[in-house]
Amino acid sequence: MSAQKQLLFRVPNTPDGRAFIEWTKTFLNTDSYRLNVRGSDGKSIANTKTLKVYLVAKTINGYKTIGITDANQMNDKVGFMSSAKEMQNLLSSMFTKR
Repeated sequence: MSAQKQLLFRVPNTPDGRAFIEWTKTFLNTDSYRLNVRGSDGKSIANTKTLKVYLVAKTINGYKTIGITDANQMNDKVGFMSSAKEMQNLLSSMFTKR
């Protein structure tokens, strides 16, 4: 699977963007998942305009970066999708009020 298909989302490397990533982490089941954050185009996080965020699943064989398609095929598909929809609605309402 290409890295692009495994990308969860991109955010600007701004205080708001970094706060959004930290806020997103509060919704994760940390027993099963974590987020990896990388800079764009091989740049360090400090020197990039955009941050790439990847979802990483803890498996019996170690950690595996997964994409939305993989997450949707997991056992808790309904829970994942409803949480994602809730998050999308909340984010939409937050950013349209500015």
